[in-house]
Amino acid sequence: MLEPLSSNAFQVKRRASTLLELLTAITLLGATAYVCFTLIWPVFFKASRLLSRGNEELSVQNALRLLRSDVAGSGPAGRSFYPSGKNWVMGLVPLEQTDPEGKPRWQKTLILYRYSASPQILSRRTFSQMTWPDGSPRLTGETPVLFSHAELLNLVLQENTRVIAKNIQADAWPELQATWKFRHTEAQSKGRTFYFDLAGFL
Repeated sequence: MLEPLSSNAFQVKRRASTLLELLTAITLLGATAYVCFTLIWPVFFKASRLLSRGNEELSVQNALRLLRSDVAGSGPAGRSFYPSGKNWVMGLVPLEQTDPEGKPRWQKTLILYRYSASPQILSRRTFSQMTWPDGSPRLTGETPVLFSHAELLNLVLQENTRVIAKNIQADAWPELQATWKFRHTEAQSKGRTFYFDLAGFL
């Protein structure tokens, strides 16, 4: 005659079954996660790289549009440009408008650009209400006084200069032609050349 199983034996058997189910579930979950990571992560990583590259190219385009706009708005009398090897620094005093007598007037603002070839970055900063050492206004709205190379470099060393484009390779300032070339050199990309049209205001 068979004896009924005790409650203790039933609980042990139940626990063993539950533990087996748990281990099976963990194994299946781990395998699923591994497959998903192996298949999806490369796609996600590539998409992320493409998005990052696209954003960086867009920042280069926007930076060159801003530079072109600032150069066009300055006029030759308000432009101080100093190349030094592959590097250069540029100070721009924007034209404001003509006065009632038709005489041009300039803003009391300096826009400073600097290109550094080694880290391949383009930076920009604006200075307002500038003064001479004696406290008199540096920019009065009349014909702007050109800035020296040393003055612009000294301003570059001050804080809050904003980098507006990275991984960008600039050609020398074009003296005879009207196109200035900038090449986007982001790693693992084919690179892209942006043409900066200077026609009409060189």
